[in-house]
Amino acid sequence: MALAPGSALLLGAPARSAAVRCDVGRWSMQGAAPAKPKTVTRQVTKGPGGGDSGKGGPAASVAKPKRKAHVEDVPMWQVLLLGDADYVEDDVCDVLVNVVPDACSNQRQAQEKVEEAQSHGKAMLLTAPQEIAEAYVEQLIRADKCMVFAEAVEEGK
Repeated sequence: MALAPGSALLLGAPARSAAVRCDVGRWSMQGAAPAKPKTVTRQVTKGPGGGDSGKGGPAASVAKPKRKAHVEDVPMWQVLLLGDADYVEDDVCDVLVNVVPDACSNQRQAQEKVEEAQSHGKAMLLTAPQEIAEAYVEQLIRADKCMVFAEAVEEGK
């Protein structure tokens, strides 16, 4: 008995509307839903402690450190430029621009601070924590061009 390619071959079964076709290397069923596997695949995971966390409960997670909500207040200090009749304005301005660029970023700003210190006796340059303020005062006093008098005072006093 010769069969045409792609025709149905059913052994001992009555003819149905769905036909089984055999192609080279694959089987397919026409007109029917795909078969569902009867086996269930489960993934077993190991927790951080090496135990089996796939027993129904959630896996243990590593706690992340919490950030402190309250930050300790650091007392701020003001760096004050003191006026002096012996200042050479151009030299003092150069020192201010080089040593304290946060307060005096250009010659014009430095000149305004020097003039304020000469007329009022003091001019505030910047506000910083105590150690930084004291470091600025030391750098101003030890400047190469000229000695610039300054002091660090706690803010609010």
